[in-house]
Amino acid sequence: MNLPTGRERPARTSRSLCIHRMHLPAHPVRVKVVPISDHGTVSTAETPHRIVLHAVHQRPAGRFGENLNSPRGCHTGSAAKSSYNRTMCVTLDRPNRCFTLIGVILAAGRGRRLGRDIDLEKVGPKCLLPIDGYTLLERVVSDLVSFDVDAITIVVGYKAEMVRKACVTLERKHGIQFDLARNDAYLSTNTAYSLHIGLENTYDDVVIFNGDVLYDHAILNNLLGIDQTAISVDDTKPLTAESFKVKIVNGRIEEMGKAVPIDKATGEFIGISKIAGKDLLEAKRLLESLVSDDPNNYYDFIYQSLSKSGNVAYSFTNGLKWTEIDDLHDLKYARSIAGICAGARGQF
Repeated sequence: MNLPTGRERPARTSRSLCIHRMHLPAHPVRVKVVPISDHGTVSTAETPHRIVLHAVHQRPAGRFGENLNSPRGCHTGSAAKSSYNRTMCVTLDRPNRCFTLIGVILAAGRGRRLGRDIDLEKVGPKCLLPIDGYTLLERVVSDLVSFDVDAITIVVGYKAEMVRKACVTLERKHGIQFDLARNDAYLSTNTAYSLHIGLENTYDDVVIFNGDVLYDHAILNNLLGIDQTAISVDDTKPLTAESFKVKIVNGRIEEMGKAVPIDKATGEFIGISKIAGKDLLEAKRLLESLVSDDPNNYYDFIYQSLSKSGNVAYSFTNGLKWTEIDDLHDLKYARSIAGICAGARGQF
């Protein structure tokens, strides 16, 4: 299979950090200059340099009925604040290259199992499922805006035009940049192929969502509180044969997948994860290998490989509510916990 070629992202707006006109946060920052190679890794003194800014950004957590285009720091209501400990870098020779936080949502799939009971031809892909008045996509975007992401990439395929129209509305509401990446082979590929497309031209920290997951805001908050590549793992939910299980031994993922014996598993990967910018080059290489071996591979397996060098941390849910939505039973459960999951985001 031919892998997709690179595509150009739209030019960054004033939300971006640039060497000519830096928009620095109103928080203490530590500044240092370090040499980097072409791939963003620390190299010799002869290589171009980048400025590294360490800061903790705080912004009110998103509320679905709220206009988040108001000035940062201005907020009324009871929603909890979110923070992301980010490292922002700019290369002196390439001022438009920024290292911040990008959101990637995988929403190309057709949802065959759920489609047996729900008319997805009218609803669209599962990310557009309305749960307690708000779609899964609205919830994820609201959360990402609350963490002050710089842009959101959505990998689309099935009913892509419906997602595009939803993004137009969300872009106007939140003032966030969307980048739609098309997986036209969504019927014959899987999440590894979609993520491979979604990470093109990305060099930043990336937080990745399966588009069919409803989750407690605190799960994302805990994940982004970890300053390295990390995955969210449910360590309390009863496991089944369909659970995408992980077996973690001495900090490494020894086994991963549905075939892992339930009694040997540490828990279930819930489909929310983060790749640190320093690990992106290796993650992309692993994705390309997975897709070349089998276009129907899951991207999840890159974390097993990354963990061998100790580069993966684990954020356990510790009983916080979440669910993927694969069938009608999952959808009913999602509706039953929607109020609990929304509670951490404040009143709508």
